[in-house]
Amino acid sequence: MNPHAAIVDRVVDRFGERLAATPRLAHDAVTMEFDGGLTVQARFAGNDEYSIEWQRGAQQFRIDTAPVHRGLESFPNHFHDTDGGVHADRLTRPGAAPWDNLRAVLEAVLAGRDGPG
Repeated sequence: MNPHAAIVDRVVDRFGERLAATPRLAHDAVTMEFDGGLTVQARFAGNDEYSIEWQRGAQQFRIDTAPVHRGLESFPNHFHDTDGGVHADRLTRPGAAPWDNLRAVLEAVLAGRDGPG
């Protein structure tokens, strides 16, 4: 089953009052638009492989699990800030269900916290 299809219903149920549009489902991602100009795109290849990106205006952020930043305490997951910096990710956990990781990110960014957690 496509993990993104299951996520759409959960996003609507949990964050529906904050959605500015119906989430858009693609074969490899779900894109969500929220109030305040926040756009979030989530891609899950599995519980250990994911990318969650969000944008507010010109500021872009991303958490992903590409195994390239071995020096970070949260390896392999890491946080890319809007200035190109890479930091430990304290919001998501490889191995957790996609919905659990996405929910943690959405709760943080909808509360206005765009930092690494």
